[in-house]
Amino acid sequence: MEEKQAFCKEHPPTPGDAQCERLKLQPSDWEHTKFVTVAGQPEPVPQEWVATPEGGFAQSIKLPSSLPKDSGYRPRMTGKEYFKHLCDTEAGEFIYRTVGNVDGILQMRPREHATDYMLEHNTERERESQSQSQSQSQSQSQSQSQSQSQSQSQSQSQSQSQSRYGYTWRGIVRPHDRELGIAGGETIILDHETREPVAVRRGFAWTGWVRNSPAGIWWMTASVCPRNQARMFATLEFVERVLKPVGAGLQPLRR
Repeated sequence: MEEKQAFCKEHPPTPGDAQCERLKLQPSDWEHTKFVTVAGQPEPVPQEWVATPEGGFAQSIKLPSSLPKDSGYRPRMTGKEYFKHLCDTEAGEFIYRTVGNVDGILQMRPREHATDYMLEHNTERERESQSQSQSQSQSQSQSQSQSQSQSQSQSQSQSQSQSRYGYTWRGIVRPHDRELGIAGGETIILDHETREPVAVRRGFAWTGWVRNSPAGIWWMTASVCPRNQARMFATLEFVERVLKPVGAGLQPLRR
């Protein structure tokens, strides 16, 4: 990484040259990043994960079945062993209740399309939203003086059209996970009015060691759990199992 930084400093990239783009991803080094305590997790998280309002809110959500402080990690565990343990003990869908006659669902934290550089980065899953939120914030700041009345009108329209229910996502931290090539995340469905979590889907990915990647990471081909998490519409299917649209009958929960 230091060699790459020196090269890019000596040879500034020309327009269209993306070879130095990976240096913009933060935190650049997991071991030396600053961690902060959040309400929604037993472990501190990188400060970049709460740098936006959306990220900060997601990390503040407290779940009825929160993660234990002890993840089950033991010295000399391999990445494969630890990944399997987390999948067996912490991954899955946890549905606290289902809701019927839902006429709309708010996607609270849209994900940005991941570039190849993000897929080679240790914290790519959280960085996706960060860059989008930052660009939106910069754009809004630049045009605020010119379109204040328009923004107020849009805000009122959005407020009126928001559903009572929505879903967001967040990265999670387990002891020694990233150093072993493991990343975890949660999709959380909640009630806007009460801020009560309705359901959560927790999964993990293990990238192993990839030879042709600068950091040995390539999330695109990582092993994942639950196994159906890699399906294209896995999140949509999970949301639809919890929030039933108007006209759909409720199915009894399996216990």
